[in-house]
Amino acid sequence: PVSVFSSKVQEDKSKGIYPIGGSGQINGHFCTDTYVDKDIGIQVGLRVEKRYKGPVYTLIERSYYAEVGVDKNNFPLWDLDFHLDAGTAYLATQQNDSIMTPHNALEHEVTLSFDLDPSSGIKWKNETLNDYYQGLLILGQNALPMNFSPFFINPNIKGNYTALLSVTNNQTKAVIVSSEINVLCGFTPPMTVSTDSLYA
Repeated sequence: PVSVFSSKVQEDKSKGIYPIGGSGQINGHFCTDTYVDKDIGIQVGLRVEKRYKGPVYTLIERSYYAEVGVDKNNFPLWDLDFHLDAGTAYLATQQNDSIMTPHNALEHEVTLSFDLDPSSGIKWKNETLNDYYQGLLILGQNALPMNFSPFFINPNIKGNYTALLSVTNNQTKAVIVSSEINVLCGFTPPMTVSTDSLYA
């Protein structure tokens, strides 16, 4: 599981704590990557989830199945969830690191990217999260309906999308941690488990 990914966690902007908004779901089934160097730790994660019902399983590494279409409120049937933890006590315990301390993830460049054209190769739309979080970020999480800003995809179109969350060192310009997933929207999943647990 990743850090306190729950709508019950209270937002505290003064401490850089931004728990999940949107349709608010619990821990589980993220594709994560974690960077640890002495007292510094950063974990990023992505997943797909069925709106208001929770995260889904993936039988193919880093791939999630999603249904095309929208609900009665014109929301896509699935969200893209992202997670970034820059040294909470939860992450320190998870990594068994007694000297890890929180630090400001916005000392780096934090970028969420999404492939807007799944039919003809990757055409990235890059969204830098540094301005969104305005100065301090220790824990940042959200659930994004993908037909809204900043991506505006058509939820009624079948496609194989790619999503990427990355943290880049501002001095060396090297990516220090990243998570990438595929979203198979409108494709039939393998029938080895319940399709209700596979579809987002």
